[in-house]
Parts: sequence; C-alpha cells; structure tokens
Amino acid sequence: MGIIDALPEKDRSQGISLYSLFSYIPGIIGPLLALGIWQGGMDYFTVVMVAIALFTGLVGYSAKMEREKSKSDTNNTEQRVGMSKSFSQLVTNPDLFRCSVIMLVASIVFGAITTFIPLYAMQLESGNAGIYLMLQAGTVVFARFALRKKIPSNGKWHSPFIMLTMFLLATAAQCVSFSTTGGALFFYVGAILMGIAQAIIYPTLTTYLTFVLPKINRNVLLGLFIAMADLGVSLGGVIMGPIADFTSYSFMFKICAILGLLTIIFAFNRQKVVVG
Repeated sequence: MGIIDALPEKDRSQGISLYSLFSYIPGIIGPLLALGIWQGGMDYFTVVMVAIALFTGLVGYSAKMEREKSKSDTNNTEQRVGMSKSFSQLVTNPDLFRCSVIMLVASIVFGAITTFIPLYAMQLESGNAGIYLMLQAGTVVFARFALRKKIPSNGKWHSPFIMLTMFLLATAAQCVSFSTTGGALFFYVGAILMGIAQAIIYPTLTTYLTFVLPKINRNVLLGLFIAMADLGVSLGGVIMGPIADFTSYSFMFKICAILGLLTIIFAFNRQKVVVG
C-alpha cells in the first residue's frame, strides 16, 4: 500500500514487482533452507530463526516511506466502507473477481509445487529438489529484474500477456508431471518456466487492480486480493495433498497443469484486449 501511495503511476508496476520479489523469496528459499537444516542437523534451526528475526527487526525499524499527497484523497469518514460490502465485491466487481480467481489458481499451483517437490524428487532417478528450488528461485529473481519494465502499468487489461503467462504456468506443471517419464530435463525446465510465471503473475494483477479499483476502498479490496493469493498457497498443500495420496504426485501436478489451462480461458476478455 505504501508503494502505491509513494510511487508515480508509470513506476508503480516496477515497485510492486520488486516488492513482491522480496515477499516471495522466503517462500521459495524457505524449503531449500529447511532442507539444508534437516540434512545438516536441527541444531542450526534456532540460530537461523534468531538471525532472521534480528535482521528483519533492524531493517523494519530503520525503513522509512514518505507518501505523496494526492488531490483526490478522501477523508477518513468517506473511506470507511463496510467489510461485508467489500467481501461482496470479490464477486460483484468483475475486475477484482477475475484477478482473484486467476491469482487463487496460480497460488494453488505454486503452493503444491513448493510443498511436494522435495517428496516428488525422491521418486525421480536423477531429479534433485535442491537444484529445482534453486533454479526456480534464481529464475524468479532474474525475471523480476529483467522483465519489471515489461509489466503493464497503464490500468488496461492485457489479455495476451496474461494468457501467455498462465500458459507458461500450465506448461511448467506439465513438465514437472512428465519428468517421471521424460527425466530430469523436464523437471528442471519446469522449474525455470515456473519461476518466470511466478515472477510475472502477482505484480501484473496487483498493478492492474491499483488502477481500476475504486480509491475509496482500494486498500481493503487489495487486501482481499492478497488474501486470495495466500489462501491459494495454503490450499495447494491442503487440497493437492489428498489427491497425491489417492493417485500420485505426477497425476496431481497434471491436475495443476489443467487448472492453469482453464485459467487461460478465464483470463481472456474481448472488450479489454490490449496488444503490446
């Protein structure tokens, strides 16, 4: 919210992209770090947690962000919108609904990948969970910096761009699913494609919503959108876990690919197609 208030519109997508990069990195690096602690000994766990807490406290205490005053700012009374009404806009607001569904599905795939890759890699002859997570994390970092200026920051719905991103997500999940047959090459290609998709989806949808949502309750609605993203990551483990138990990890990742393909259709909006 602070980035939205502090940055001009033309730089908003870059700011959100870099911010979300650092919000995603713990979720990507965390399993890799946990794997190392698990293999190296749980004695390191307390040391790592204390170091993270101290570093976060020092940075948070010293960080400052100034807000640019806007002529269109409303007073506090006008900004008080009922929470029940805000929840209803998840369905009644077409822009928020579309973005929330896309983000929810994408986050389910991200959550399933992050949760079950360490277990799935044990079934592969040459696949390594640590290498997969490092490739995905490295791709996210590289793509966020390399593509940050390509993310639309004009408040228009770019259907081809978003549909291509969801296609990358679906392809990544299918590559991971096929790696039990195709080998480690598909496993690691899936990590790269997943990293690209993860680097693009969240900042693209968030930036779009900052332009189209009503300013009077924009922060509340953005909070709901972010909550949908967090919900999806949790559901990735909760829902996909039983599916993997009853079938297999490969089949579960194939379902993730199908969900990604269905979202491609959902992302198409004939009235708001913008190319470039």
